[in-house]
Amino acid sequence: MTACGPIVGSERFNFNAGLHIQGFGGLMLGASQDALRLSRPTVPERTGGLRFRGLDYLGGSLTYELTNTTMTFTPSPASTGSVATAKLCVTEASGKVHQLPATLVTESVSFPAGLGPCVGEM
Repeated sequence: MTACGPIVGSERFNFNAGLHIQGFGGLMLGASQDALRLSRPTVPERTGGLRFRGLDYLGGSLTYELTNTTMTFTPSPASTGSVATAKLCVTEASGKVHQLPATLVTESVSFPAGLGPCVGEM
């Protein structure tokens, strides 16, 4: 990410019912609350990318980085005493599944996609 220029970031977001980070980042907690909904994300003009650090979700934490061409999801190391044991996956509208950590080429992803617990054996 060092070659993409400055990255606008956020230190901490807690995902609760009704919270939306929509527009630039493309994240939204859907009405079903089974997964975070990912719409086609965009990066602000004259910005190399966005970084959302410390996204607390399902008892764990992750970093979501977005450039003009890629989306990267990286789980944070488990903190001492963490109960988060579920693996997280990005599931595209087409049904294709990507287990985290994952870097996806945005143009190749079928939206809307979802970020949630992996289902079945991975």
